[in-house]
Amino acid sequence: LWQAPDQPDILGKDGSFGNIEWTSDEIYHHLYDPLEKIYPWKIRKVYLGKDTSGTYSMYAWELVPEQYEKTVFLQAGVHAIETEGYFALARMIHLICEGADERLRYLRDNVRFLIVPMVSVWGISRKGSYAQIMSPERYQKCMHNVLGINSNRDFWECRLQETVNVRNYFDSHASEIDFMFDFHTTTRSDWGGYLLPFPDGLDVRFAVKLVQVSSMLYQKNCAGLVPVAFMGNDGNYPTSPITSSFSTGFHRQYQIPSSTLEHSDYVFDDVLGTSVCMTRAVELYTNHLLAFLEC
Repeated sequence: LWQAPDQPDILGKDGSFGNIEWTSDEIYHHLYDPLEKIYPWKIRKVYLGKDTSGTYSMYAWELVPEQYEKTVFLQAGVHAIETEGYFALARMIHLICEGADERLRYLRDNVRFLIVPMVSVWGISRKGSYAQIMSPERYQKCMHNVLGINSNRDFWECRLQETVNVRNYFDSHASEIDFMFDFHTTTRSDWGGYLLPFPDGLDVRFAVKLVQVSSMLYQKNCAGLVPVAFMGNDGNYPTSPITSSFSTGFHRQYQIPSSTLEHSDYVFDDVLGTSVCMTRAVELYTNHLLAFLEC
């Protein structure tokens, strides 16, 4: 396993990486625009379009080394309340750009990243104080978009402009993408420290890696707690029964290895955005990224 150093929180204090209540535009400005100053190779900001309300802009960032071996598509922020998903993605990308250690320098120098930092830009920009609310009832009132649709169930229907924007961007690069991850958090402690839905029919090499890495992280961080959850069942390897989600949809449409990675905030702390939550999220996402590259 790659050992994640302690990460800063996202509580908006001195020394924080960000502020859990930032809007999507503030996250772009503070966490993604500065990448051009620290990334040593080519970086490109791509405008994807407005959200369904026509209010908020969506962007992608492309990090392109001089010579790369793999192309990886990463996205987060499908659900507005799942704060560690999109903040830990940004933090992981900063660590990679900085080349903080040998394994991260390998990612920086040998992998092209296509990144959609946030899908539900409307919900992220309007969630406000809901970011620290644990009540499931009140959580449901935190709308992800102006239509109140679960964005992760909109892949095939495309009722949301956010979905169309992501699909158009992915489609323009689909022939070049080696695999994709969609970063989430569960916001539920009863699902275990990690929840990994991955599509039916995922190549066994990638399925083995997902199970192996998640199980190792569970033994390291969650032993004695609710076991790691793998959704569904297909032979020896668990698969997702969710037929309408970004990772399942991309896998089915393009036969590209894909998975949803869900970090469980409340297993590690009783509020969102703390240092330990960020550390565990960065650790989860980065280790699966490294594992898939071995395939």
